[in-house]
Amino acid sequence: MAAPVFIIASKAAAVLTDEGARNGAGKVILCVLSPVIGLTILFMGLLSGAASHNENAIQLVFSGREPPSELPVVYQEFIRGMEHDFTVLESCMDEIAGMMEGEDDGFDRIRVKSVYYALYSVKQPGVLSGYEARAFVDNFVTYETHTRNEVQEDGTITEEEYQVAVPLTNENLIYQNLQASVGGVSGKCLVNATEIYWRIKYGIAAPTEGDMFGSWEGWSGGGMTAEEYEQLCKDLPEGSAGVEALKAAMTRLGDPYSQAKRGDGNYTDCSYLMMWAYRKQGISIPGTAAEQAKFCADRELLVSKDHPAPGDLVFWSFKPNGRYRDITHVGIYAGNGNVVDASSSKGKVVYRKMFSSGNQVMYGRPALLGKQ
Repeated sequence: MAAPVFIIASKAAAVLTDEGARNGAGKVILCVLSPVIGLTILFMGLLSGAASHNENAIQLVFSGREPPSELPVVYQEFIRGMEHDFTVLESCMDEIAGMMEGEDDGFDRIRVKSVYYALYSVKQPGVLSGYEARAFVDNFVTYETHTRNEVQEDGTITEEEYQVAVPLTNENLIYQNLQASVGGVSGKCLVNATEIYWRIKYGIAAPTEGDMFGSWEGWSGGGMTAEEYEQLCKDLPEGSAGVEALKAAMTRLGDPYSQAKRGDGNYTDCSYLMMWAYRKQGISIPGTAAEQAKFCADRELLVSKDHPAPGDLVFWSFKPNGRYRDITHVGIYAGNGNVVDASSSKGKVVYRKMFSSGNQVMYGRPALLGKQ
C-alpha cells in the first residue's frame, strides 16, 4: 500500500529545503509541477537525500530498468511511461540517423532525452506517438538538399537530389527551435535538462561556471609574451583599485583551473580569481560570477560595455544555470580589448582578446567601492 500523500510530501519538502539536496535534486525537479507528476517529485525527493541517491533515481528512469516493486504504483507507472517515450524517441532517432552521412550519426541521444524529460515530465508520459516524436527530434537536426549522380539503365548519368539530416551541435539553435515549435520553454526547465544531461553522461552535477560551453560559442584563446606583459604593466594607470586588482589577477597567469579545488594552493576558477584579486585591494565581493554581477547591480556599480576601464568585471551568460541572469563566466578587463580570466577550457588563467560580445551580459566596476 502506498504511503499517505501528506507523509511523502513532508519528506519531499524536507529535501527541497535542504541546501545540499536543493543543489542536486532541486535542479532536476523544479519544473515538474502537475498534480500527477507531482508524485514523481516526491519519488525523486525520497531518493535524493544525497547526490548519490539523486543520481540513482535519474539512472533508474534513463536506464530502462524495471522499477522496484516496492515503489508506489504511481511512481512505477511514471517510470515505465517515460521509458516508453524514450523507446519511441530512439526509434525516431534511428530513422533520422539513416538520413545522415558519415560513419557516426552524430546524434547526442542523451541530450535529446534529457531535454524531453525536462519539458514533458509535466505531462502523463507513456503516450508519445511516432509523429510527435519526429516533430520533437526534428528540433535537434537540420535538413539539407544534396545531389548525386545516378547511372540509368541506358548508361546515361542524371543528377538526383536527396535530403540529408545534419545534427545540430549548437545548443542555442536547438533551444530556439524548441521555443518556436513547443513554446513555453522556461529557463528552469533548461537548467533541469542540463543537470540531467550531466548526471547521465558524466555521473556528476552540471557545472555552473566556466567557459567550457564551447558548443554555444567559439572561443578565441591567446597568450602573452614576457615583453608584452612588461609593456602592459607599464601602460596601466596607477592608483585605482581596479588597476591594482587587474595586476593582482595577472600575477596568477598560468595558475591551474579547478572549481572543486579553488583556493587550494594556486588552484582557482573564474569567480574565485576575481574575488581574490579584489580582496587584495580591501574590497569584498561574493564568491560566484552570478553573485558578483548581482552585487554590482544592487550597488549601482554597472558601467557601459562601450567604455570599459582596466579592472572592470565582464560577465557572460552562455548556458541556463538558474542563477542571476544565467551568468556563467566572469573575467577582468585588461584594456585594449583584452581580458584576464580563469579559463576552464584552457585549464588555467589566461590573458586573451575579449570574446563572445553577444553573450556579455553586463560590466561591473567594484573599484568604485575603493580609493580611486
